[in-house]
Amino acid sequence: MAQPNTSAPGCFGNATTLYEVISCHILYVVQANYTEAAYDAAQPTTAQRSDWSSVVSSFLYTDGKCTAVADMIQQTSLKSVYTVFDLTDNSGKAENSYCVLVEEVNDDDKEYSKGWGIMVVPSTKKAVSRFVHLSAPFPRFALETEEQAATVFGGIGAKSLYIPGRIFLAYTQPTSCIPSPPKYFKTDPIHDNNEMFLDTQAQIINWQNANGGCASSSCAYVQFDGKVFQPVRMIRRSFQLAWVRPVNMFSIHGISNIVKDNSTGWYANHHGYPAERIVGNLATVWASQKWNVTLPLNSTCSRTSTTNIEGRLINGIDESEVCSQAATDATGAFVHIAQATEARLPDTYSTWVDVFLKSFNTNCIEGMLMNAETGLCSEK
Repeated sequence: MAQPNTSAPGCFGNATTLYEVISCHILYVVQANYTEAAYDAAQPTTAQRSDWSSVVSSFLYTDGKCTAVADMIQQTSLKSVYTVFDLTDNSGKAENSYCVLVEEVNDDDKEYSKGWGIMVVPSTKKAVSRFVHLSAPFPRFALETEEQAATVFGGIGAKSLYIPGRIFLAYTQPTSCIPSPPKYFKTDPIHDNNEMFLDTQAQIINWQNANGGCASSSCAYVQFDGKVFQPVRMIRRSFQLAWVRPVNMFSIHGISNIVKDNSTGWYANHHGYPAERIVGNLATVWASQKWNVTLPLNSTCSRTSTTNIEGRLINGIDESEVCSQAATDATGAFVHIAQATEARLPDTYSTWVDVFLKSFNTNCIEGMLMNAETGLCSEK
C-alpha cells in the first residue's frame, strides 16, 4: 500500500492517491465572497506572475525529480506561497508517480490564501502516454468535474492536469476582459486574463509546441465543465434539467456553430479531430441509454466557448488579444466538454477513461511500448 507524503502541506499529507489529492484541493478552494481589498490581496504581483510562468514551464519538463522545482520555488517570489511534493499512487491498473504543484496550507486552514490552482504532472517522461492536457475550470461549481478530470488524467497517462483554486463566483465584479452581456466575473478563469489559468495554459502550449506540436491523433487541451440545460423535463436519475431531447454531453472546439461565422462549415468539413472522436466513442458507449452526445454541428445551442480565452489562445489568437479577438478558425486541439450531471458522476469515470484511451494514440518515448492491457506506455 502506498504511504502518504507527510511532508506535503495540510490535508495533502494524508493523501495516498491522486483522487485523494484532488479531494483535498476541493476542500481548500476559495469560496468566500471577496471584497475589493481581499481580491487585490489574493492577486499575484507582477513578479509572482512572471515566476509562476517560469515555475510551470520547469514543472512541465520534470523527469524524475519533483524536488528540483520545489528548490526552484525557494529562489522566487513564490517562496512560502507554493510548494511541490511527490505522490506514488498504486490504486489503478499500474503504479503511477506524480509531481504536485500546490499552494502552501496549514493544518487549520479552511481555504487557500491565494487560490491560484493546483497542477499535476507525471514525475517522469516515460510515464507520459499521451500529450493530453486536462483541466476542470470550475471547481466547487461544476461538481464532480475535478475528480473526473483527475481520473482521466491518471487513467490515460496524460501530460498535465490543472484545476483553479477558487470558485469563479469568489468575486462577482464584472471582468474587463470579455464585455457583457452576458456578465462574466473577475474570478472566472476562462473569461478573465488576470486569472492564473491563462498564464498556466500559455506555458502548457509553449511546452507542447517545443515538443513536437499538438498532433490531432494524440494531443488535445481538454476542459471538463458542467452545463445547465434549458429546463423542459427531468432526465434519468439526476436532478439536472434538459431539453426534450436531453443533451447529456456537448463537445466543442471554441468556434461558433452559426452559419454567418462560417463555422458550421468547419465542423462539417473537418473530421477525425479530438472532439469528434470523443463524441463518437461516447455515443457508442451510451447508445443504450439514449443519451444525446453531440457537436455544435448537430445542436441549436449558441454557447460554443467562443469567449473562452484559453480556447482563443489554443485556436491561434495572441495572448495579448484574447480578450478582444475571437477565433475565426479552429485548430481542433481545444476541446470544451459541457455535461449534464449524470455524465460526470463517479460511476461514469471508467467509461470516460476508456473513451479517452480509444480517442487518443500513445506518445511513448524510446524504449517504451503501449501495453495492450492498460493502454499505457510501458517498458519493452
